[in-house]
Amino acid sequence: WSRGFGMANAERRTPVVENTLFEAASLSKPVFAYVVLQLVDRGELALDKPLVAYRRPDYLAEHPWIDRITVRDVLRHSTGLPDWRKDPANEKLVPAAAPGTRIDYSGEAFVWLQLVVETVTGESLDETVRRMLFAPAGMRDSSYAWDTDLAARSAYGHYAPGDGHSGMLPQMLREAFEAVQPIAVQWNRPLSAWRYADAERALPLVRDRAPPGVANWPSDILANAAASLRCTVQDYARFMALMVHADPAPWELRAATRSAMLSRQIDVPGRWTDKGLGWNL
Repeated sequence: WSRGFGMANAERRTPVVENTLFEAASLSKPVFAYVVLQLVDRGELALDKPLVAYRRPDYLAEHPWIDRITVRDVLRHSTGLPDWRKDPANEKLVPAAAPGTRIDYSGEAFVWLQLVVETVTGESLDETVRRMLFAPAGMRDSSYAWDTDLAARSAYGHYAPGDGHSGMLPQMLREAFEAVQPIAVQWNRPLSAWRYADAERALPLVRDRAPPGVANWPSDILANAAASLRCTVQDYARFMALMVHADPAPWELRAATRSAMLSRQIDVPGRWTDKGLGWNL
């Protein structure tokens, strides 16, 4: 059973309906983690293999800790990398701690792992996730990317009553994707098919048309494993059901892998240390 309530856009009085899409924000990460672990089950990735063995983006700093970061470190947030760089156009990605020694919540780490998956599969993020998860799970209204249909059905962010503001929040992902969408149309290449190299090539063109600060580095205009999933409530429920299936289908995670996904993966002092693989427990 499902039902929508409230407004997808309060200024236009657009109601939430059955197929309204919502930004999953950081709940994009567990969905991506599920696909990463499917690749582990298939032997295409290894949990404890350094990411540099698969791909070393040129924005990484030269640092010995970089070479030790593994797939497992990304999924349990123990890479030592920051969440996001303040100036990614000019700043190298540098770890603040040795991997496996503390929890550092990191969107940057998930983007690097996204590029690893892109290298392993030869596909864009959306192509891989659609093939391995969205299609077999019946998640027909889910995408990490953007097009005119997704735009029309996506809810806007609003300030909460009483927090000192009124009206609409800054629509950061929407602004970035809408700035790059005309280029995707011109190239006859939908954003769902874009890989990092496409975003690199498009970045100067987007900067010419986007407001300042919207497009600072290629990941700002690329489907983002850490943050850009949008889907219906029903689709996310379908994903959650996969976490509790007693008898998984052949395409789903193996029972032991799913158990590991939901088991504590690191024992370090401090807050937020009960990290599974893609989940905070």
